[in-house]
Amino acid sequence: MFVGVAYGAAVVLTGALVLLVRRMTAKKPQGKKRSMSFGSKTMANGVFPDPVEAWRTIINTVIYLDNCPSVEAVAKKCRGLMHYDRFRSALSVGSDGCFFTDITDDINVEKDLVRSFEVESEEELREKVDELCSKEMGIGEKVPLFVMIRLHNTGTGKSAVLVRLHHAIGDGMALIGAMTHVFEDVKGNPFSLDVPRNAGGGTNRAFNLSTMWKFVTSTLKIIALPLTPYDSNIAFSTPHRPTISMKDKTRRTVYFPVLNLDFVKELKRRANVTVNDVLLACTAGAIRRYCQMKQDPLFANREAAKKVQVRALMPVAFPRSQAELANPSKAMRNYFAMISVPLPMDKESSQQRLQSCANCTKELKSSPLALIQLLVQNHVLALAPDFLVKKTAHDVFSRHTMVFSNLPGPTEDLVFCGETVTGMQIIFPNLIPQVIIISYHGGVYFNMSLDPELVDGCNELPRLFLEECAEMAESYGLSASHSDMVLQEPQKK
Repeated sequence: MFVGVAYGAAVVLTGALVLLVRRMTAKKPQGKKRSMSFGSKTMANGVFPDPVEAWRTIINTVIYLDNCPSVEAVAKKCRGLMHYDRFRSALSVGSDGCFFTDITDDINVEKDLVRSFEVESEEELREKVDELCSKEMGIGEKVPLFVMIRLHNTGTGKSAVLVRLHHAIGDGMALIGAMTHVFEDVKGNPFSLDVPRNAGGGTNRAFNLSTMWKFVTSTLKIIALPLTPYDSNIAFSTPHRPTISMKDKTRRTVYFPVLNLDFVKELKRRANVTVNDVLLACTAGAIRRYCQMKQDPLFANREAAKKVQVRALMPVAFPRSQAELANPSKAMRNYFAMISVPLPMDKESSQQRLQSCANCTKELKSSPLALIQLLVQNHVLALAPDFLVKKTAHDVFSRHTMVFSNLPGPTEDLVFCGETVTGMQIIFPNLIPQVIIISYHGGVYFNMSLDPELVDGCNELPRLFLEECAEMAESYGLSASHSDMVLQEPQKK
């Protein structure tokens, strides 16, 4: 622990010196530039060290439709997003720092922000999405940080629009707030979604000795996190070593069956847990089953499994007011923290895994861990030089097995460019496997972005996930047939 405290002190001291040098030598910005928070700067400047060759932090949202909208209709949605300052700004990254800069030239939206491709099946559509997600997005003083890509399916199945935007614009919670400028309800009214007010947990609490102790222990945990042991090298995971990178790597999106949200809610009611607990436990169970399928010696018996350490990084978004979300200059921001969550890989039954996840998340919600993580990254790491910030991020990610993110979504039908949205996915290729879940109109849309060369047989994960769901449901007396668990989506005629 002393090493962790010394590490934190070194970060602060080094950062203060670098900040002083920057202020003495930095050139004054030319033209109108807007400063960024630490979170947005990190996304803009790259999260990991250059040798890692990590892909840019691009959020990819796939909007599924029965019919592909016209270029003009999609361009209109692009203009809607440009209501927000960051959607009509470019990114300036230089020796004087990172800034959002106004684009003074006229933007030809149809030409610059809308792309079009044709596919002949839903399988080809998914392959095209993976191909596009691997492409870099141009960054410069005259280039907006987002595009919309039409994927017209000329065969059978759905078409889609892929929205690609730089994470520097904002986090998931901010982008959910921007839905009002992209979607309408079935009556043609702008869609709006209430953003949760209690995100972040542990921020409203009477200050006493117990709370003070939690603040101290949480701070020490956060400082020590980049120095903790690497997760166990299980069959599922990337080998955990200091040289982990994305150099010469590919990413594949593994799509899981769309769960019936009512089924998940009934399961969480019977188990007295949360929807997030159910999904996290099912993910852990699917990974454990995958390792057993691969005859991983770490799961050969109960005693061996007890020694396994597997953790997920979980982003925790912090609340923002309706006034902030309504302000075009303030609505888009990165206001979240990553916390480390143990996955119950040692538990033998799905019910035990669920209760373990529930106990863990309940403890996290009552602790100030996420809040302190946010304070540390915004007020301590923000003072550190870029190389140290990136090294710290790499040290943390390389020690974990996956990233797990679950976003709240619309409960009603959405309309995009005059077409009813039949489903959606959010994809984020990352250094380690990344799960992103979003609920929409009675369905739970779930995918995992991973390296198919390292997770051999990853196409088995959806089946193993459903097996885990079924065992968990049956342990609570809930019917778990395929039709009970999986949402029956309308098909394109």
